[in-house]
Amino acid sequence: MAEIQDKQYNAIITERLKEATSGDNIEIPRHTIQICSDLTDGPIPGLSIDYEKFELSCDWKEMFTIFWSEVQMTSDITHDWVKNQETWMKGLKAKVQSGQLDMGAMMMEAMTGFANSNQNAAKEARRHRIKLLIQKTYPERKGYEIDEEKEKNILKELGKKRQIYSMMDDSGDEDEDAESEEISGSEDEWEDDDDDDDVNSNEESRSHGHS
Repeated sequence: MAEIQDKQYNAIITERLKEATSGDNIEIPRHTIQICSDLTDGPIPGLSIDYEKFELSCDWKEMFTIFWSEVQMTSDITHDWVKNQETWMKGLKAKVQSGQLDMGAMMMEAMTGFANSNQNAAKEARRHRIKLLIQKTYPERKGYEIDEEKEKNILKELGKKRQIYSMMDDSGDEDEDAESEEISGSEDEWEDDDDDDDVNSNEESRSHGHS
């Protein structure tokens, strides 16, 4: 009985593997690659599967190169976004000082902005990877037409998986920690500015009192 169940299970896994790896899936892959909390749907170059032994082989070096290039590009784009948000951050500060936002709401808005930026960065990095792969695989093709509806659904699913794996990964993500520190640092600067305003106000009061 156990042997029959094993054969049935193996048959199911074999069918799923063949479905996931069949055909050319550069633009709409049927698999994901997850390392720690990082995840993409990038290619697995030179993939070969032995369905009898359930062993696979591939060009690991090329796979890791493509994977980490995309992850790094996502991080770089997000980092650049954070550095270029001075006007936006000043606008949030003005809302806090005017009483339109409390500090908690301000931080929530800032973190939401960061999360949206990270999603856009992941989309841009993924498009860049697909474009390069198409140019390499099909040099005769001119351009890369994006099916935005399909892309939207794929990115949504990838986002869900990233969130799950991020929660499961105890090691954390150094890049995200660094970006969060930049946003937190902005909050400290605002508090310092408020302290300076209080000091200046006290000095002015003392100076008027002496006169």
